[in-house]
Formats: sequence, structure tokens, C-alpha cells
Amino acid sequence: PTITMAPSYGPSESNTAFNAGIVFTPDYVCDANPKECGCPNLLGKDYRGSISETRFGRECINWGARLIKKHPNAGLEENFCRNPDRRTGGPWCITNKFENGYNWVYCDVP
Repeated sequence: PTITMAPSYGPSESNTAFNAGIVFTPDYVCDANPKECGCPNLLGKDYRGSISETRFGRECINWGARLIKKHPNAGLEENFCRNPDRRTGGPWCITNKFENGYNWVYCDVP
């Protein structure tokens, strides 16, 4: 994705830009396509692609109802990698194997 300094926009202008597929943050504009990659400045929170395996090649499992309810707008569909809580390592998913006490692992999302 391309990230550039954002000019100052009013609320209606930034909403129009967001609807056009450009994500605005207070200081940056990222023109990433959320179905292909996530914006680094958003830690991949906007990623909506179909990668469904961890960095180590493990298959992700479906998101549980509890997490979907906790993060209703995070796109927790099927078993796709997401970052609903803005973890610093980017999109992650749940696996059926525990490693170091955790059953979630980061994914390789561009």
C-alpha cells in the first residue's frame, strides 16, 4: 500500500474518501485494498482478505461466537485472518493447537 501524509479534511470529505476505499487516519492516508492487504498504520485492522493460515502454515479455525459478538464490525468471517483488537503484529487467527500457552498466531498478510 501507498501511505502519504493526509491533508486536513472535514468530516464529510473524509467519509466520502473512506467510502471510495481510502482509509484516513489523523496523519496518514493509505490506499490499500482491504481484500488484498492491510494498512500498516492500522496494524492490518482493515484487512478483509481470505488468507486463512498462520505464518507457520497452520490452518486457522473458525472464529467463535464469543469473539464475533465482542468485535461485531471486525469482519470475523469463517477462518480468515483478522486483527479485531489492533495487536501490534497485525492480522492473526485462532488455531486448534496451543503454542506457548496461546491458541492464536499471527498470519502473513501483505
